[in-house]
Amino acid sequence: MVVRDRKAEFLDKARKPASIFKIKPESKYTEDENVKFILNFLRKVEDINNTFEFVTKGITDVIKIQSAILEFNETDETLFNTYQSIKKELLSISRKISSLSNSFNQEQFPDMPAGLRICNTQTITLKRKFSSTISYYYSIQEEYRNTCKAQVKRQAEIAGADVARLNLDEIIGSKTDIFLQTVLPDYDVTHHFLHEVKKRHESFLKMERTIEDLRDLFFDLALIVQVDYALIDRIDKHSNAVDRLVREGRGSTYRYKTAVKMTKFMVLISFNISSRTTMKYQKYRQS
Repeated sequence: MVVRDRKAEFLDKARKPASIFKIKPESKYTEDENVKFILNFLRKVEDINNTFEFVTKGITDVIKIQSAILEFNETDETLFNTYQSIKKELLSISRKISSLSNSFNQEQFPDMPAGLRICNTQTITLKRKFSSTISYYYSIQEEYRNTCKAQVKRQAEIAGADVARLNLDEIIGSKTDIFLQTVLPDYDVTHHFLHEVKKRHESFLKMERTIEDLRDLFFDLALIVQVDYALIDRIDKHSNAVDRLVREGRGSTYRYKTAVKMTKFMVLISFNISSRTTMKYQKYRQS
């Protein structure tokens, strides 16, 4: 059995003129109050979903800002403004969902159980989405807090400060002091040292990538030589055969030239002998 998508039907009706929702009993139009209520209800649901999208975008911005803070060791005041904006929108969503839950009851849909199911389903879906968003947001905050604690502790150890004396929760809670500029007396030197270490680390990473590229290049060259070895061997054999044939051809050419010269020489001698014999014969007849 195929379940009809009633939410899509009602949203489609919401985009049409109001005259479509008027029923014509005996040539008179009357409005269905339940349909109007559900359409208004779905508009509110859509508005809450839009707010969820805004919160999701804000959480994504928070993740980017937190990553930048941890990477560059520099605070960003926009992070706390984003916190406040997300908190405000979450409170607004909570109030709207509570208002939606209290805006309908079973007696309101005596002849339209499908409408009641739509309202219940949408409300439950929004509550689950709200709970999931809250859990995800606070898990991100907890992870960021733990990472900040580890980073502050590591910086304090590098600077030689007594880590046991530091209240990391208090330092991180003071927002702008999460990098110990008011805790460590030589913070500037330590901060510069950390930047130098980071730059050298990046240089080593680039060098490693370059070495890996060269290794891949030599590996490709070795593979090409291995694959084309038979072809190169055949080319070498053919080159030797051609060289041998060229030498043999030169010898044959020399012999042919010598034979031609000898033939010409013999022809000339024969012609000379024939001429002398003819001349002697003519003299003999004349005498």
